Amino acid sequence: MKILLVDDEIDLTDSLKEVLSKENFSVDVANDPYDGLEFLKISKYDLIILDIMMPKLNGYEFLKKIREEKNDTSVIFLSAKSELNDKLQGLELGADDYLPKPFSSKELVARIRAIIRRNNKNSNNIVEFHGLKLNLSNYTLEYGDKKVLLANKEFQILELFMLNPNKVYSTNDILNNVWSYESYSDITTVWTFLSNLRKKIASICPNVQIKLNRGLGYSLEYVQKAEN
Repeated sequence: MKILLVDDEIDLTDSLKEVLSKENFSVDVANDPYDGLEFLKISKYDLIILDIMMPKLNGYEFLKKIREEKNDTSVIFLSAKSELNDKLQGLELGADDYLPKPFSSKELVARIRAIIRRNNKNSNNIVEFHGLKLNLSNYTLEYGDKKVLLANKEFQILELFMLNPNKVYSTNDILNNVWSYESYSDITTVWTFLSNLRKKIASICPNVQIKLNRGLGYSLEYVQKAEN
């Protein structure tokens, strides 16, 4: 899952990026709201965490602007403004949640997970594709009684595929969705993680593969094995 964090408090964004990265989220930070708008033109995000009280462009104006541009990315407001009217204004503009400062990082992560479940209509933290289960809480991949633990980027890549099965992603698509904007990684890094992930899937599940579509990219597909 890729998150855009827009807040002018540098110490807070540095701390939150560290926390969210440990939770296997890919995070881009914009300490200037106009930089945030530019990031949205470059990359697709699953969630925007947005401060309200910012210079140049406040959070309400930011959200109104992106909604006018038909961007329906989920938004969580963070703000020292905790009055009921402030919350209602944010929600009426199209925010999904509102968390007053100061807040617990654990609560923020819980609310992020709740939005993931709501957006993907999951009542728990499991994403499933033909019996292959990705646990969003402990980053394990399960099939029957077999289980394997995924590394951070392996998890993020597979989460992208399992939330969008059969969709073809180029290596550049994967790079843009999984790695943060300032990352120095390139497509060779993507190939390395894809190779390791494909091996882990094959070690526990014979019928689900990340398939190479030559000239196009990769997709998660169910492959019916021929019977002997």
